[in-house]
Amino acid sequence: MSETIRPASPSPVPVAAPAGPDRTRAVSLALIVGCQLMVAIGFSSVNISLPGIRAGLGLSVTELSWVTNLYMLSFAGLLLLGGRAGDLLGRRRVFLGGVGLFTASSLLGSLADSAPLLLTALVGQGVGAAFAEPASLSLIAVNFTEGPRRNRALAVFATAAGLGLAAGMLAGGLLSEISWRAALFVNVPLGLVILIGTPLVLRESTRHRGRFDLAGALTATGGVIALVHAISRGGTNGWSDGLVLGSFGAAAVLLAAAVAVETRAAHPLVPPRLLRDPHRAAAYLQTALVGTVGAALLFALAQFLEEVAGFSPIRTGLGFLPMAGTLFGAAAATPALIARHGAKAVVVLGAALLTSGTGWLSALSEDTGYFTGVLGPLLLIGAGQGTSITALNSLILARVAPGDSGAASGLQQSTMRLGAALGLAAAVTVYGASGGGAEGFGDAFAFSSGIIGVGLLVSVFLLRDHESS
Repeated sequence: MSETIRPASPSPVPVAAPAGPDRTRAVSLALIVGCQLMVAIGFSSVNISLPGIRAGLGLSVTELSWVTNLYMLSFAGLLLLGGRAGDLLGRRRVFLGGVGLFTASSLLGSLADSAPLLLTALVGQGVGAAFAEPASLSLIAVNFTEGPRRNRALAVFATAAGLGLAAGMLAGGLLSEISWRAALFVNVPLGLVILIGTPLVLRESTRHRGRFDLAGALTATGGVIALVHAISRGGTNGWSDGLVLGSFGAAAVLLAAAVAVETRAAHPLVPPRLLRDPHRAAAYLQTALVGTVGAALLFALAQFLEEVAGFSPIRTGLGFLPMAGTLFGAAAATPALIARHGAKAVVVLGAALLTSGTGWLSALSEDTGYFTGVLGPLLLIGAGQGTSITALNSLILARVAPGDSGAASGLQQSTMRLGAALGLAAAVTVYGASGGGAEGFGDAFAFSSGIIGVGLLVSVFLLRDHESS
């Protein structure tokens, strides 16, 4: 059963502020990027605050694991639906709804006095992020014309993710000294600013004719949730665990059903035409492979710095700031690099930097010092992420029909999150199989380097700039 969405007339474009269009565009981009920062800060700051959450609410180890799992499952599972909702209902409207839910859930979590209430708040955060993030990326397509201007906006957007993770780790370390509740509340003021400013400067997109393909939404969402659960649980409980195998089986059945439904649907959740271009399909694959690096880095390196190098949570957060700096610089330089050399060359460069950085970290040992064996890899990885994500977003959104930009953005975010889940599970599994300790962290990075090395081959042989297609 599907609900028909009638096309609405385009919302009037808000009048530019007296300061002129350039300032209005800057404010628009700041609001879009603010959403990306909010989501990234929320995820990383809560992860740093897990010990405080466990002590404050008296959670068991099993309950504590659900603090991140429920967020990841609801977020990754609903990204495709969130992206398509923006195309049909209006991206600004969906963006505001997602940010509002994320903000309210952050407030609820900061006030939670029991595990069920906290977990409910985290599910709300995941659902809000699943609708806000694809809408935020597609709003760039609405508010910035394709070409250098959009590439610059995408560079800032990509920078926000890396800066948000680093800032979240630092904020989590600082705020955990006060209370774990502060780590959840920190997003409330930012969310309120976005909610107030968005209607004033961001243009609404045209609502496109279509239907919510409920059968496709249920099968695709269920399949992604089952796959993320299987990958996440497999990393901690082992791949022969009955629930892991059952989740993989359910994912295979549901995703196969989703493909069958989507190929026949008049208004599919993920339009097959997005993947008929083999070069765009390769860009999605590379996005997933790039996504594996960040999750593995946060898991393995943060623990190495605290458990082996003896860093405090605050010092660990500060240790990631150089990576944020190179990510920012690389993302800022990427539009000019794309204009001169093409997006494919920039993706290849980013993959090479990521492969080198993770390969360098594979040499971690108990004697590794921060300045001799950690700082250099962080600089390389930051530069690799800044260039890769920006250029891949440019390839994915290039020549996408206006009615499909939300779906394209949702698929981009979904593949990135699936890659992150895979990277985290792989890091946990390799670390455990290696017996833990410094060598276990090194082995985890060696495996991560192998994964992104495959991405280097994908970017060299399968990607192509649309201009030369």
